[in-house]
Amino acid sequence: MNDLTANLFGATRRQRIGRQTADHARFAGALGQLKKGTGTSPQRKNDGNTDRWLGASPLFQHTAIGGCGPLVMGVVLAWEMCIGSAPWVRMVWLAMSIYGGLKWLTWYRAFRRGQVKSLVRSIGYLVAWPGMDAAKFVDEQARPVRPSRGEWCFAAAKTLAGAAIFWKGWAWLMPTVPVLASWVGFGGLILTFHFGLFHLLALMWQRAGVATEPIMDWPLLARSPNDFWSRRWNRAFRDIAFGVAFRPLARWVGGAGAILAIFAASGLVHDFVISIPAQAGYGLPTIYFLIQGAAILFERSKLGQRLGLKGGVKGRLFVAAVVLLPIGLLFHPPFIHRVVMPLLQAIRIN
Repeated sequence: MNDLTANLFGATRRQRIGRQTADHARFAGALGQLKKGTGTSPQRKNDGNTDRWLGASPLFQHTAIGGCGPLVMGVVLAWEMCIGSAPWVRMVWLAMSIYGGLKWLTWYRAFRRGQVKSLVRSIGYLVAWPGMDAAKFVDEQARPVRPSRGEWCFAAAKTLAGAAIFWKGWAWLMPTVPVLASWVGFGGLILTFHFGLFHLLALMWQRAGVATEPIMDWPLLARSPNDFWSRRWNRAFRDIAFGVAFRPLARWVGGAGAILAIFAASGLVHDFVISIPAQAGYGLPTIYFLIQGAAILFERSKLGQRLGLKGGVKGRLFVAAVVLLPIGLLFHPPFIHRVVMPLLQAIRIN
């Protein structure tokens, strides 16, 4: 499978190993530095962009206001706008407000450090890229790998396959097994966007000279829970969680506490956009993500290492069980019935 992936993507083994090493350095490397006491914050460099674009506003310069203010205001505004709306509309508004606020926060951090030098790239990052690694996106010195023809075809194939699953699979199953149809349709949407269109978007930015990577990296090949969440699944989550929150949290509560705190926070966010619109299932998504955090800690423990849970067949079975078996906690029945089903029907009608 790895050889097939290398041929399909047109990447050399050295390039793949380099990307994997850089990915794991964000999480495992950061934890190791903190344990050694060598972790340091990047030096802030002011090249005048702040004054030229947004002025020296004291409010903008204050991190809590300039960085987190738009996130809080966006959520409050979305909450007010979706009062009385259908549950799926509330979910969309709340999810987009949180996503947009976090996008701004990551860009603001890069901006404050003097890493932002292009207004065009800033706009592209904020409105036309789903990832959360602002510093890498706006870095004009980075040179992305030129995408191969096979990678373009693969991304397009995933997009078409997801669309076919949604349009045909959902319609075929809905009259007889509506719950299964909703899971199939929801999965088709994820395949279409997260695996397909977002992959195509990454290739377009690479072609334009911007260092981007697909936010999904073969989750089915994950060797362990740590590998799944730190590299394979939704790199946007990884970048915001471990790139922004892990280091300061680890200084307060240690590495293990920081991992659990990050997954607990992710669970609360998912509760906010899943359980609140569904008006039921409160706390279940948070339990799901706490299970994920606990699995990572167990994998890294001495017992987990003796059991061989960091790779091989045992590691792959372990991550499959941890991620898939409790999935009903994340996407619980009230969410499927009250949010997903009406959402899919609305998309089909429109």
